[in-house]
Amino acid sequence: MPKVRVHIDNGIVTIELNNPDRRNAIDVEMAGELVDICETVDNTPKIGGVVIQGAGGQFCSGGDRDDLDDVTRAPLKTANFDRISVLYNAFVRVGGLQVPTVAAVRGAAVGAGLNLALAADLRVLATNARLIPGFVRLGFHPGGGHMHLLHRAAGPDTAAAMGMLGISLDGVEAQRVGLAWTVCADEDVEANARALLATAAADPELARFAKKSYTAQTRSAAIDWPTALNVERVAQLWSFARAGAAVS
Repeated sequence: MPKVRVHIDNGIVTIELNNPDRRNAIDVEMAGELVDICETVDNTPKIGGVVIQGAGGQFCSGGDRDDLDDVTRAPLKTANFDRISVLYNAFVRVGGLQVPTVAAVRGAAVGAGLNLALAADLRVLATNARLIPGFVRLGFHPGGGHMHLLHRAAGPDTAAAMGMLGISLDGVEAQRVGLAWTVCADEDVEANARALLATAAADPELARFAKKSYTAQTRSAAIDWPTALNVERVAQLWSFARAGAAVS
């Protein structure tokens, strides 16, 4: 079975992470698949929206632990630096899709998996879903522009609480602070995400113009996301090196 499954229906593409044995953790291969899928979406005019979800009732537990273990042992090794870059740049590519996007979050979105959820324009969460920053509780500095994404979605207080302090939220709390457009029963998450995109998907050409205008008018900040990613990179690599030294 492919680790990333794709389905299109009525102008809506569903991108499903399909690594349920690892709670849909993303490895380098999956990150490459995500980039390829995004290219296909942007080059297919009949597509007017994208839903991002995870298989098996979980959204995404973050980066694959095998990859992360290699990085912590030698974070400055070129291959490991590139490995982390591939993962995070795939999320930037998802965030740059030319059509409206909705993350359908069941279970947990952890660390880099939370970044992926934040890459979407909107989020639909199960009431019992969990948004878990994860980084600082593992002794790692956040990466992937994590605090930039939190600030962009829900403001400085949420970025401080989750990015610096490692506070986790359930679906109801996430909606309260502005990280979720709506919350619903677990079994209704994906259907509600697709329903949000129905109008856009019916007119893909207009949806793409609207997405371009939305991006231009709402995603201005002191620094952009790719720059924030690089700002966090050095500190995160330092934290990986520290963890690797503690293990060895």
